[in-house]
Amino acid sequence: MSVFGKVLKMDSTKKICKKLSGEGKWCTNVANERGQILMSVLTCEESIEKLGPMSTGLMTRYRKAGEAPPDLMYVDRGCCPAYGDSTVEKLFGEWVEGGMLTRLDAFHWMHRFDQAVRTDHHAKYGLFKSALSAAVFAYNKEDMDRLINAIRAGSPNKLAGLTNE
Repeated sequence: MSVFGKVLKMDSTKKICKKLSGEGKWCTNVANERGQILMSVLTCEESIEKLGPMSTGLMTRYRKAGEAPPDLMYVDRGCCPAYGDSTVEKLFGEWVEGGMLTRLDAFHWMHRFDQAVRTDHHAKYGLFKSALSAAVFAYNKEDMDRLINAIRAGSPNKLAGLTNE
């Protein structure tokens, strides 16, 4: 099984960096569709200049291994160009020219949607968000059964009194 991927996810956060080294640092990870981290960098800012060596290194790694570029990259921001190319298109231009698409990941889409229409005061707000979430994050029953069985096998005594529901 290859550690490369056809679907990647790039995500940046300040939370873990703040705990490790204080304010003003960014941790950016690129993972494949199996959740394996392909690249992780710590930078002082989230810019094309600072993230450029990471993207160049990742594209070089794919090229040297004879791997085709990914088909899709999910991101937490920088997918939508305001003027010209987006940030991700500039960072991964070689892959974009080869046909890679960039999309906002579902979690961050839900978060942006929530911020745009949020009104906790409406009586149907919770029901609406629950239905929207269920539509976006549908699950596979067989996968869910495997997950439940694996969790139960890890702590059989602790979870004996709980139902699968």
